[in-house]
Amino acid sequence: MLKVYSKKTISTILASSLIFGLGTAVVNAAPNTNNSVTTGRTEQNVATGVISPDKLPALAHGATDVTLTGTVVIDGPQLVLLVNGQDVSSQATLTKVANKTWTYQYKTSVGNQTDDVTFNIDAYTIYTNGKPAGQTHTTATAVGQTVHVPFVKSYDYTNLNWTDYDRSANEFTFSYNLVKVWDDGVREVVTDPVNSSISGTEIYQNSGFEIKPPVVVQSFEATEGTFSNYNRANNTYDLTFDLTKKLSDGTSETITISKPAVEASQDDVYTASSKGPFAYSQDFTFTPPTVFRDFTFSTDSPVWTYNASNNTYSVSFAVNETWSNGETATEIITRDGLTPGIANEVGITINGVTHTTSLTAPAAPAPIIPSSVTGTVDENSIQSIWTGNDANGGNVQEFYTLSYTINGITYTQSLKTNFTKTGTGLKDQNLTYNASYKDQTVLVNYTLLYIQPASIEDNTSTSGGNGNGNKSN
Repeated sequence: MLKVYSKKTISTILASSLIFGLGTAVVNAAPNTNNSVTTGRTEQNVATGVISPDKLPALAHGATDVTLTGTVVIDGPQLVLLVNGQDVSSQATLTKVANKTWTYQYKTSVGNQTDDVTFNIDAYTIYTNGKPAGQTHTTATAVGQTVHVPFVKSYDYTNLNWTDYDRSANEFTFSYNLVKVWDDGVREVVTDPVNSSISGTEIYQNSGFEIKPPVVVQSFEATEGTFSNYNRANNTYDLTFDLTKKLSDGTSETITISKPAVEASQDDVYTASSKGPFAYSQDFTFTPPTVFRDFTFSTDSPVWTYNASNNTYSVSFAVNETWSNGETATEIITRDGLTPGIANEVGITINGVTHTTSLTAPAAPAPIIPSSVTGTVDENSIQSIWTGNDANGGNVQEFYTLSYTINGITYTQSLKTNFTKTGTGLKDQNLTYNASYKDQTVLVNYTLLYIQPASIEDNTSTSGGNGNGNKSN
């Protein structure tokens, strides 16, 4: 109900307004909750206004500026707008669109705030003329106006590219594009790539995500090869060895490699390799042991040597040896006791390999009769006696056995020889015996020792000591 005041009462109110006018202007900088002040037109400073903020769309990603808009339905001549307690009327666009309806539009910033940011919107009206100018007319209940400020909830990556791998340092080089994952689910790829490096045993961490390096072969290691089951016919070995893959993550894997029928004449090269990113290969060389492989009989003619003493031949012939590494050698083999004029089976074994060949010996050659040979006198066969009238000091006669060999056959002959003081002298003699051999005469040259008889009584002396004679010097 509109109140009607008397003129006297109104004059009193005006007088009070003049007395307290200056102080009221300062107080009215903030809403006044005192509802006791009235005018002749309407009650002053009543809280009947209603603020209706507009629903604001979420800001664009990375944006900070927001425009607050809305409607205020309030009684009074001039609207004052407050945002978060600050009077922004001079920066805001305030438009009266009806008798008691105002619209407001105010651009501000959310600063560093993210997620749902709420602004406190407050409004009231003031008088614009007359004595109560500037005083609060009507207030409105403050409301909150909320805007969603998108924020990066997490980070991810894309376009991961492993560009290089340094095996000596076990270090990977890679690049990727950072992905901002906004709270609304939108994934924003950062254009400029990130370049980095990491050890193969580490995990790359950045902005809450991890990147594990690939596991590749850093190097290979092989044990010394074992060669077995040598095949002489094919000249091959079986080869086995352990191969270890040393991986970039610090682990290793070992497998056994078996290679059958490896050529024995040359080194065997095994290439260990890996597939996938940063494929790698490494060669390992294994040298097979060298062993005797085989031999063949040379086509060169054998050399025969006749042994007249036993009517056999000795033969020398060549064999061609072959070794597993391809090297060859020639060895001369000699065999004795081969019968003349027939085929002789000769077996040869070299380093466990045996082959047999047939060698036909020549017929026995006709013997060559030497013109002279050297004979020997068995000292124990010598018997000496004194001869002539000068007993115990005259001439000496010796009986002995002469041995000599012609073309491998040994003959003996009993002989006697005189020693004279005036002729031969009582000393050793170099003598010659004419031996008859196959109707030819062969001179037998020999030396006869002088043995002095012991005494006239027995008139004999032997070198063997059966008599008392002494060997002459």
